[in-house]
Amino acid sequence: MPANFEVPGPGLLYDPKPFLITYLNGVDTVLVETLDALSSDEDLNSGEVPLYPLARAAFGPVQAALEALAARVQALKKKGLRVLAEHGLTGAQLRFKLAVIARENKRLQDAIKLGRIWGGILKRLLEKIDILLESLVKALKADHILGEFKKFLESIIPDHLGGQNSAGKNSGTKK
Repeated sequence: MPANFEVPGPGLLYDPKPFLITYLNGVDTVLVETLDALSSDEDLNSGEVPLYPLARAAFGPVQAALEALAARVQALKKKGLRVLAEHGLTGAQLRFKLAVIARENKRLQDAIKLGRIWGGILKRLLEKIDILLESLVKALKADHILGEFKKFLESIIPDHLGGQNSAGKNSGTKK
């Protein structure tokens, strides 16, 4: 199932919390799908210290941190919403950031459907996800494990990931 990064409509006022929670769920989906896509990469599963099994094992605490961050967002009161605004996580700022992420996510999904090589697009999507994630982690003084894991995972994605050879076998989406 492809990640969903919902973009708020053009209204002036909206509650950012549901959109941030949807964003965090989308981050989890992208990370799970990235790990799934990397599971059959021979280079990451071989060598003196295979990286894929280590990445998979390290992901549990990351998912727990994402869930904890979503719970913190959900529990925000008026003062917390001001903190979000101070970090560009409300209004037009959040709308723009989510639209950029949603556009890159669509590019990724289109490349996967067409059987094209999509490793580079995935890396760009993760870079964009990271910008918003860092702002949210700073705003809520949350666990930095999220960004750290995502950056290391991003660093091991081969540029050649995807393409006709992986179509059907491992398209980077959940089955």
